[in-house]
Amino acid sequence: MGKDSELIKKYGTKRVLFECAQRGLEVFAPSADTKGVGIIIQTNSSDTKEIQVITQIPKEGKNFDIPLSYISDNDNSYIACYFFKTDDVWIIPSNEFIKLNELDPKDNPSARVTIDKKNIKEFEGYFNNYDQLQ
Repeated sequence: MGKDSELIKKYGTKRVLFECAQRGLEVFAPSADTKGVGIIIQTNSSDTKEIQVITQIPKEGKNFDIPLSYISDNDNSYIACYFFKTDDVWIIPSNEFIKLNELDPKDNPSARVTIDKKNIKEFEGYFNNYDQLQ
């Protein structure tokens, strides 16, 4: 992966973090990316929500291809799929992401989940859905 790709991926995380802050959410960025958590949100009820941002880089195609080992099945974990080219994001609860892809990370941690033309409609309800992070 080239330097430009790394910068774009960092931009995706910062872009989602900024959007959360703009919407009044209390956001934190871990100083080290541990276990895929790029953003932590403190909710009004003092719970936390963890977000892993996956940025789709234009040169790499139109699909999100995510190693299942990156995805937590905790109720407070989310995947934010950020499209760099269009500035769109899908915020999907991790356990829902796993369910929609019919995969179990415990059975096959090296498996990959994909959002592509075949299954994108299943994820439409999560398009720019920052409200679920309140």
